[in-house]
Amino acid sequence: MRFLRMCVFFVALCAASLAVQGWTVAEAMFDLTQTSVRYTSLDRSRDEQTFILSYEKVPNYGAYKNTAPHGAYLATCGVDGGTVDFSFDYDGATYTIYEGDGAAQAISYDADSDALYVEDYVDGADGGTYYFDDATQLYTNGESGHTIPMPVARLVVNNYTLGSTYSANTVNGWRDYEVVEYQEEQSTSNLPSKWYKITNESDSSDWIAFTYNASTGIYTMYRPTYDGVEKYSYRRFVDDHTLQVRNAGGGATTGTYSKWNDGRFHLADDSSKIAKYITDGMLIFRNQCVH
Repeated sequence: MRFLRMCVFFVALCAASLAVQGWTVAEAMFDLTQTSVRYTSLDRSRDEQTFILSYEKVPNYGAYKNTAPHGAYLATCGVDGGTVDFSFDYDGATYTIYEGDGAAQAISYDADSDALYVEDYVDGADGGTYYFDDATQLYTNGESGHTIPMPVARLVVNNYTLGSTYSANTVNGWRDYEVVEYQEEQSTSNLPSKWYKITNESDSSDWIAFTYNASTGIYTMYRPTYDGVEKYSYRRFVDDHTLQVRNAGGGATTGTYSKWNDGRFHLADDSSKIAKYITDGMLIFRNQCVH
């Protein structure tokens, strides 16, 4: 009997070692409430480091902040972990749309020509005149081919303001939106009680953390700041090579990212990318951990 127990222990130890060194082995499953997982990846400087994926009760980190610039109003659908919500300001004629890092576009509507006029604050690429396309049901710039997301377009065209409700198609399907005042988040009570954490083994101050909603597949990301912690992003894998991101305070720009040959997730125009160790840890969690 003792010999049998030793054999079982040896097999389990080998399996755990294999999973840590070759984390893509699909059959290896870990319960992070019982153990942690070490893996090797590249940090933000693209240096090879060892990282620890673990589960912990959230310590008292002091102030919790979501400090990203935003508008006075929030168009929210109340589901999808906030990934398709957006904030805006409105002066009676023009809507200023925010995307995490700050004001992204100013949009106004001309009912006579049924056109949206866009001033792009980021790089000018999305600026211009947008007309309704019957085929796609989207407002489209005939020169660039760019479109205005339906939730934004319907807000502007219909002159919706605080208290308005409406429906629009999103990347996650049709959603019912409500326009509310944007509520500041500035309280330790808004931090989760427990989360999953990715820590640099050689520097415990270098970490990010996330909670996970199993019903939606959405990761809510947190990171340390000089005086506390901030929630900085919502993310959802479409598959192992496609990641949807909504900036909530910093980090990667809002958009859909794909995995390139360097192992990192990039926006299509390569204007934003995510550190490899973060998405590696998220994929280990997604594919090899009990949740």
